[in-house]
Amino acid sequence: MIILKGKSKFRYQNYYVRGAFVSFFDFVFISNDNYYIYDLLKFQLRLLFSFSLIHPICTVRPNLVGNAQIRELIRCYHNHGYTYKDICGFILFTHHIIISLRSIKRIVKSLGLTRRKCRSNLEDVITKICHLQRNGYEHYGYKAMWNHLNTQCGVSVSQENVRLILRAIDPTGVELRKRNNLRRRQYISRGPHFIVHVDGYDKLKPFGISIHGAIDGFSRKILWLKAGPTNKNPKVVANHFINYLTEEGRLPRLLRCDAGTENVLIKNIQIALRSYHSDSMRGQKSVSIGRSTANQRIEMLWSFLKKHFTQFWRNTFKDMIDQNILNNTDAVHLECVRFCFLPIIQDHLDSFRQTWNIHRIRAQRRGELVSGIPNVLFRQPILYGATDCSFDFPCDMAVLQDIQREYNTTESSNLLRGCTEDFIRLVELVANQRRENFPIPVNAYQGKELYCSIITLIERFY
Repeated sequence: MIILKGKSKFRYQNYYVRGAFVSFFDFVFISNDNYYIYDLLKFQLRLLFSFSLIHPICTVRPNLVGNAQIRELIRCYHNHGYTYKDICGFILFTHHIIISLRSIKRIVKSLGLTRRKCRSNLEDVITKICHLQRNGYEHYGYKAMWNHLNTQCGVSVSQENVRLILRAIDPTGVELRKRNNLRRRQYISRGPHFIVHVDGYDKLKPFGISIHGAIDGFSRKILWLKAGPTNKNPKVVANHFINYLTEEGRLPRLLRCDAGTENVLIKNIQIALRSYHSDSMRGQKSVSIGRSTANQRIEMLWSFLKKHFTQFWRNTFKDMIDQNILNNTDAVHLECVRFCFLPIIQDHLDSFRQTWNIHRIRAQRRGELVSGIPNVLFRQPILYGATDCSFDFPCDMAVLQDIQREYNTTESSNLLRGCTEDFIRLVELVANQRRENFPIPVNAYQGKELYCSIITLIERFY
């Protein structure tokens, strides 16, 4: 259902439509079946499309803030750094509310939301940047750091100030980032859900932490990024995939993964659900199997993850090994690493995912890739001349929920902090504390202190 905000009246070909949106819509056509065509004048796009083109977009279910009021929606999107046009598109395509740009600007002004006039104290900005660099963000460039500060840390600062601060406090890091001249092969995708890339990431596996993720090929939006004790268990990987399908309410056209045994279940689920469609990529063709190193989109993501996430944690754990605190050949030590660091690592991954999905991808000199913000590209592909390539479920959602419950009851998904039940009981015994009262560290320093305390208690116990 489309909600028309306002009281103005507009006529087009003997159809009357009420709504304040006519100030930026050339025309709106709504029939009895809720088919509609519109032309966005101020978007500077001449987009004429039929119901078959817009239908996949209107069936997108998730939104960022649930069923909040329009003012709270605008506040949320504005705080995430989106432009007025992006906010207008999100409210239309995701929340099915038509509102004009003028109304959005008026609401933003009434809420007192600004980006340029209200700047944070420079000393506070420097302190925050130094804190972030000590906690895993030392490889962020000035644009990534600026985006993270303004959207995640509640800090208002200009890109130029961030650039100058980083050059002053970290000149070596700036020079190292300037030397990065990687050249990547061309990649083409027709729209969201055209191809979803899935893979595991094992750079922290020597320390007991495994990561699994997925990314949309067109928008480069990270669909999930999860840390745990393993990414080789097919049921764990299937659980991530089912959660994604349930959240989106749609099926991807093509799933790209390697031939590992951990992908057996998601391969079967994708093939089974896509076998009832009539397109040329249905059934067996809806899964592309190849070498992990050739899975271009997800490998690109891992390269960024290494700079902005992995290097910090590898250095942290290697320092612990050098200090003879951690023995990564001891199963008890690895269990303790997961117990103390897994919640922090997952929070770090969630922060990286959110920052990535709202950062702006620059236009490339070569190739046919679109530029923009991953969330905008994923939710509003029509603005970039693309369409949502997803498909409806051939079964009732109850069937998918039954599959989800089956994989949610696996042993791995029930582990507390990724640790076995035997280890949790051991910690309860040596610490004389129930698992409900276990402290949860919030940074690497607290995690290291907790790790040392638990290992000391265990060694004394034995």
